[in-house]
Amino acid sequence: MNSEYRDHQGRRLVAVTGIGHVSCLGLNMADAWAKVAKGESGIEQITKFDVSEANVKIAGEVKGLNVDQFLPAKLVREMDPFSVFGLVAAEEALRQAGLISASQEETSQLAQIQLDGDIDPTRFGVSIGSCMSGVTTIEENVLKLQNSKRVEARTHPKYLGNMPAGQVSIRYNLRGPNWAVSTACATANHNIGMAARAIQWGEADLMLAGGTDEGVTPFSMAGYIAANALSKRNDAPAEASRPWDVDRDGFVLSEGAGVLLLESLEHAVNRGAPILAVIAGFGSGSDAEHVTKPPKNGHGGAAAQRMALKDADITTAKLNYINAHGTSTPLGDFAELQGIASVLEADGTPKSQVPVSSTKSLHGHALGAAGGIEAGICIQAMQESLIPATANLYTADRGCDGFDLVPREAKPAELNYVLSNSYGFGGTTSALIFAHPRMYGIK
Repeated sequence: MNSEYRDHQGRRLVAVTGIGHVSCLGLNMADAWAKVAKGESGIEQITKFDVSEANVKIAGEVKGLNVDQFLPAKLVREMDPFSVFGLVAAEEALRQAGLISASQEETSQLAQIQLDGDIDPTRFGVSIGSCMSGVTTIEENVLKLQNSKRVEARTHPKYLGNMPAGQVSIRYNLRGPNWAVSTACATANHNIGMAARAIQWGEADLMLAGGTDEGVTPFSMAGYIAANALSKRNDAPAEASRPWDVDRDGFVLSEGAGVLLLESLEHAVNRGAPILAVIAGFGSGSDAEHVTKPPKNGHGGAAAQRMALKDADITTAKLNYINAHGTSTPLGDFAELQGIASVLEADGTPKSQVPVSSTKSLHGHALGAAGGIEAGICIQAMQESLIPATANLYTADRGCDGFDLVPREAKPAELNYVLSNSYGFGGTTSALIFAHPRMYGIK
């Protein structure tokens, strides 16, 4: 292999050649990015189920998704919505990468789709996970069990957490590595990072990777309400998610899918694929302290960031933007910033030098899909030379001194290296570093 396609450790470089997106901001990356760039929120009143008696009535619902435009009716009946989200996002990524040329009208009627080009299916894998898995299927069948003592025959194959990865592999005949890492709200980041490792280590040439979750369901909402974790700003949904703002009162639940098509850089160049970004670094860690409460110094997140920086062979001085986990919770927001500060300070990088923002202020917290959704946004930000804003940030809370948190308005900037954090219950932490293709001599 040509040495120009190897990193500093001699591993294969990994490119991003496609992005798939489903969220409350839109059903594709272009529509979602248009809203991010303008600072338009996707948080609204809940319409999927009755919340008249609930004290939280807002969320980031996926709306307007006509599944018949993407999938055969028989296939839809066999899947939970979280698998549908994952399949829709995977198809967008494949189309952008130039691997599906048939029209959507044609492919929507097919149970299996033949990819374009000379692609070896045994070298093409899937790494798509979920936090909540098939919650809707579980909810529906618990009610059936109570009422009729019977559940539907497809119950287990619909709700299992690896079903999106399995269904994607079946639909596109992908016979390479297949798994579904589940690490709460760090799920998508870990799936992307582990998929990149598979390519670096020569186990695959291409991987569809990310996360998917249908987070806005009665059971999911009830659990977070009971934990007093959600914002109750019901009268102003678009203003409810406000990371680092002194008036924040919890996160806003959302849902969707974010899937990247990862490909060895050499493989992508040889087939003339669009090179959107390069996965420069990946790191993971653990707080190892509490199931839900982060340590005040954010050491677990800091460990993941340091590992990702070492993996990328760069210092924080090279970072142009950090996409924070930034969920809009009083404890989490503070702890994450302390962790970021410790990493910057260790390199002698001023806090003000690297802008930090949270796009969850616009799309809420999509749980296991969050990292995938935000990975796509980070790559678009690099492509468009625009740092997304932290919406609704009017008065920064304690611990924010010295940081540029990009309040309320996106700002132009050349982005060569972007770091994206995702953390989860259990203390799991993760960080990805994306590099602009120009850093590898690719225009």
